[in-house]
Amino acid sequence: MRLVDILSQETIICPLKGRSREAVIEELLSALDDGGYLRDKEAALCTIEEREKLGCTALGGGIAIPHGRTDTVDGFAVALGISKEGIDYHAPDNLPVNIVCLILAPCGESALYVRVLGAVAQLLKDERTKTNILNAQSPKQVLKIIQKSGIDVEPRLRTRDIMKPLPALIRKNTSLKETLDVMFKHHTYELPVVDEQNNLIGEVFIENVLKVGLPDYLFHIDNLAFLSSFEPFERLLRQETELQIKDVMSEASGVIDADVPMIQAAILILQEKLRSVIVVENKKPIGIISLLDFIEKVLRV
Repeated sequence: MRLVDILSQETIICPLKGRSREAVIEELLSALDDGGYLRDKEAALCTIEEREKLGCTALGGGIAIPHGRTDTVDGFAVALGISKEGIDYHAPDNLPVNIVCLILAPCGESALYVRVLGAVAQLLKDERTKTNILNAQSPKQVLKIIQKSGIDVEPRLRTRDIMKPLPALIRKNTSLKETLDVMFKHHTYELPVVDEQNNLIGEVFIENVLKVGLPDYLFHIDNLAFLSSFEPFERLLRQETELQIKDVMSEASGVIDADVPMIQAAILILQEKLRSVIVVENKKPIGIISLLDFIEKVLRV
């Protein structure tokens, strides 16, 4: 199914009149209601508002995708709105939102629903396509741009559809200090390690780093009360600029291809008792999937 097939000129608003999240959602729902896509507009609004309470649906970069599953529609109802001036949408990057795509799906279409969301996100994250849509002068032009993108709604959920982008890539000669700075900045406890061609060669966990500051003999002592004056991470802090990641990195424990079915990532995580897996494309890491992503992207999308 092509993404353009679930859109129509009558549900594309170019430009939007609203300047707030609430006003724009109301405007897009009205377009769907006027087009006969909704059985109960107020119930549909409640569905969107409940999803917004779970977390803002702005993706950053000027894009927002308010969405929800509801019994007020028989099929997919999609409305797209464009605002060159920008909308105050309380986005995570604090930037105005310029493109809003509202999606409503029947409650029984969970799998297809997630795939449609993924296709819309893929469309709007392409900078050239996003710029062309912003510069479009009419709904007809917007549809032509989307058609030209050639983006399809995938027949199955792939690992790339639910992965999070990697905050950074680390090389084996990166210092421990630089690595800790990256972990602190991006609130992550693991990073992939790559070679000069950005091929995956291992990963570094916070556990690898902490062990640098703890002598081996401590792991064989049951009662550590006598260490009241011992500074456990003194060696780590003293050597963090000299030590390199190659000294502490480990073999990548969970790796999965970007285009395999999403369920394979879940099985790998559960079977190997992993916290997460690294997603690769042509041996190069492009994302990461944790158990939390299955809640955020599938169970409570």
